[in-house]
Amino acid sequence: MSKKFIIIGASSGVGKALALLLASQGHLVGIGARQADKLETIKQLYPEKIKTKLIDVNNYQLANKQTKELITDLGGLDVLIISAGIGYQNPGLDLDKELKTIQTNVIGFVAIANLAFDYFVKQGSGQLIGITSLMGIRGEQGAPAYAATKSFQGNYLEGLRQRANRLHLPITVTEVQPGFMQTKMGEGDHVFWSAPLNKAAKQIAKAIAKKRDHVYITKRWFIIAWLLKITPRGIYKKLRFSKDS
Repeated sequence: MSKKFIIIGASSGVGKALALLLASQGHLVGIGARQADKLETIKQLYPEKIKTKLIDVNNYQLANKQTKELITDLGGLDVLIISAGIGYQNPGLDLDKELKTIQTNVIGFVAIANLAFDYFVKQGSGQLIGITSLMGIRGEQGAPAYAATKSFQGNYLEGLRQRANRLHLPITVTEVQPGFMQTKMGEGDHVFWSAPLNKAAKQIAKAIAKKRDHVYITKRWFIIAWLLKITPRGIYKKLRFSKDS
C-alpha cells in the first residue's frame, strides 16, 4: 500500500537516495531542502510522485511553516524522515563550525521532530524517522559538536518514542544510526565499511516498513557500536579517529 512521505534534507546523500527509492516503489514523496535546483532535478525523475518545497531547518519557524505546506500539498502525511544535518572535522574547534552544527542538528532537528510528532498525535498514527550517526555513541575529538548533537538526536527520539507509548498511540519513532556512507560527510583517509547510498536506502526503507525502533546502517555496524559502548573510558580517551590540527 502506498504511503505519503516527507524527507527533510533530500537534495543529496541518503535523503536523495531514499526519495528516489520510495518514489520508485509507488509512494508519494515530499522532499525539502535548501537547494531548489537539486530538488527540481530529483522531481523530474518521478514528476508524478515527488513534490518539492524549499526548507531550511536553520530558520526553524519558516521551516515549520513550509513543512506544513508540504503536508497540505501531499494531502496528508504517514511518515516523516529527518535527514538534514551537517558536520565538520573540526580539530581546531572553530567556534563558528561548532555553533552551526548545533543550530542545524539540534534546534532544526527538534523543530521538525516536534512538528511531526504533534501532527501524528492529532492524527492518531504515523512514523517519525531520525537519521543520526554511530558517532553519537561516544565523544569524538575531531568533531566534538557533531558527535554530541547526534547523541542528542538519539536521546530525543527515544523520549518521543516513550511519550508515544505512554499516550497509547500507534506512533513509531525510528532511529537510523549509520556508520560511514558514501557521502561528503563520510569521506576521509581512514574510512572503512563505507556503504553505497542505494544499499543504505534499501536497508532504511526496510526498517521503516517493519516499524523498527532502531537500526544500524549497514547492519554490520552493530559490531562497532557494541565495541564503542563497552570500551572503558580510560582506554577510549587514548584512541584517535581523526587527524589533529
